[in-house]
Amino acid sequence: MRLVKKDLIGKILLATKIITKEQLREALHIQEREPQKLLGEILMDAGYATQEDVLMAYALQHGIHFVNLDDVESPTKEVVDRIPVKYACKYTILPLKEDETTFTIASHMPKYVNKIIVEDLQLILDKTIELVICSKEQIIAKICESYGITPDDFQRFNTSAEAALPTLPELTDDAADGVTDGSTVIKNSQKMSGMYENIMRVAKSNAALLLLGETGTGKELCAKMIYLNSLRKDKPFIKVSCAALPETLLESEMFGYEKGAFTGAFARKQGRFELANGGTLFLDEIGEISIPVQIKLLRVLQDGEFERLGGVHTIKTDVRIIAATNRNLEKEVEDGRFRKDLFYRLNVVSFTLPPLRDHKEDIPYMVEHFVQKFNKKNNRNVKYVSPKVTDILLEYDWPGNIRELENCVERMVVTTTTDKILVEHIPFHLKSLEMQFTYSGISPTAGAPVEMSASIRPPGQPQSASSSATSVVLSPRHLTREQIVDVLNRAHWNKVQAAKLLGVHRNTLQRKIKEFGL
Repeated sequence: MRLVKKDLIGKILLATKIITKEQLREALHIQEREPQKLLGEILMDAGYATQEDVLMAYALQHGIHFVNLDDVESPTKEVVDRIPVKYACKYTILPLKEDETTFTIASHMPKYVNKIIVEDLQLILDKTIELVICSKEQIIAKICESYGITPDDFQRFNTSAEAALPTLPELTDDAADGVTDGSTVIKNSQKMSGMYENIMRVAKSNAALLLLGETGTGKELCAKMIYLNSLRKDKPFIKVSCAALPETLLESEMFGYEKGAFTGAFARKQGRFELANGGTLFLDEIGEISIPVQIKLLRVLQDGEFERLGGVHTIKTDVRIIAATNRNLEKEVEDGRFRKDLFYRLNVVSFTLPPLRDHKEDIPYMVEHFVQKFNKKNNRNVKYVSPKVTDILLEYDWPGNIRELENCVERMVVTTTTDKILVEHIPFHLKSLEMQFTYSGISPTAGAPVEMSASIRPPGQPQSASSSATSVVLSPRHLTREQIVDVLNRAHWNKVQAAKLLGVHRNTLQRKIKEFGL
């Protein structure tokens, strides 16, 4: 029987004199009858070659190294911790070692370690991935030993439908708090967690609260969170969208009206202040209301009483006011468009919700939450978001803030035809940023180049007008504390942008920041 090119393992074993031509012919005849069996497996079953012989031939065929895990050093805890246990078990890969540029992973079948997995690991670990081959029994035993799990645990993780990919961190009680409508307040970043603690301190009081911030920063969600943690959580939570209603309708909505108060008033109607009695009234976009309505609102806040439109009876009410606006109310007061006394009534305690571009560390957590939310809403089963997608989302400045991110994630969830979200699923106006930031050092916030410091300019590069818009490429090991501080200051401590200017991966920058104690 003529040996064909695909029978490389047999050819290699024959060339290395592990087997004879007769043994190879016999194995090939068996494979013709049982095509589901691998040639190496047939040779081992017949006793013509050992597992180590077959693995070494496999390694030679694919140009990789064969290792006997019993003869190599066990991986350190630091190396093992770089890959989650569920991920290691799912794909039967074992982290072995790492140096400055390479991360070595063992597999019993490197050919079947998906190219996407290797690419994603290279992004996550910021290292070149080197695959080596070992026996299946050895790698399973070593995974169990290194991660401190039982063979039953390994089998459970290995057969689980969830790959436990190390791309999106799971939301924990410390990272998020849920509210009754299924939304979640993400508070993983230092900025958000600090604000959350301050909000929780005043939530149980009856003081009026003013929530400030750009459109889409989550003011309504924050108001619901305050209500659910207040002493009035068992009473009504009523919302009034001040910007969505014209002046005449807004007044009747807030205070109600009597029968015959105006054309079309065929029956008495309770206003939002009556409906919210004992509970919380959320006045969204309070900066949009007119001066006449402001005057009437001020009286309610001062005296706790009002009259319906067309009514003569005074109605008492006890509500807690939470107001929100994206306007600068202090400037509105200066310009005469908002009453100063009402501003002071509303501004007992105020919180300014930061735009998403100022706490991008929360984006991976938000993406994880929104994927889960829209999986349920749209009956989808997305389990994996590529790190390349996360990197591009981190580059964008999100002028529409959290609402824009939420819409973007929903679009990606409903447009993917698999259980993965990859770069091709990102909306075009976001995906194009990948090219923009690859070839320029332009700041996404300012729209202007960030000047290159002389202290981080590569040796021999003269200072020029054009050099300020060019990304600096330095070896990570040569970066000094002063260079990193200088670039971080120039990038306004935007770590993603600073990493681009330094020409390193953001994970490398994170490690350097930790190393230098910044």
